[in-house]
Amino acid sequence: MKKFITNQKELAEAAGCSEIHISKVKQRKVGLSEDLAAKLSEITGIKAYTWAAGSKASLKKQLRKFFRAQKLKKFYMAGEDDMVTFPRLKPIEAEGNDI
Repeated sequence: MKKFITNQKELAEAAGCSEIHISKVKQRKVGLSEDLAAKLSEITGIKAYTWAAGSKASLKKQLRKFFRAQKLKKFYMAGEDDMVTFPRLKPIEAEGNDI
């Protein structure tokens, strides 16, 4: 089964570095090296410029979209046996008169 990247820790492992934590960046610009930016761009589809010199807020927004899409793909690609379940979502049971 294909590996889905659903958080920054898994993204760092896929890129081959120890940690990528966008919220720890102090400046407004991200500022990663060009080779790492190119590798992350290849994995996520987010432009390398955004990783190297883009704004932190823009990158966080794009990463959230990427992770959300990966989680949905993981959910829909799961087989019957390892299907992701949502325990808090319970079927609505009609009480009293059914319409």
